[in-house]
Amino acid sequence: MATVSYNKLWKMLIDKGMSKTEVIQKAGISANAMAHLGKMRMSVSWCL
Repeated sequence: MATVSYNKLWKMLIDKGMSKTEVIQKAGISANAMAHLGKMRMSVSWCL
């Protein structure tokens, strides 16, 4: 399992003036998924 950092994402959102609500709508993710991203609790596991 790999841990992912979303710091670059938050910086890009600030630079582009986008709100988290806009990201939710444009990316088609749930508010719950965005909350997990904000808490940096998401981890990714890959299957080969």
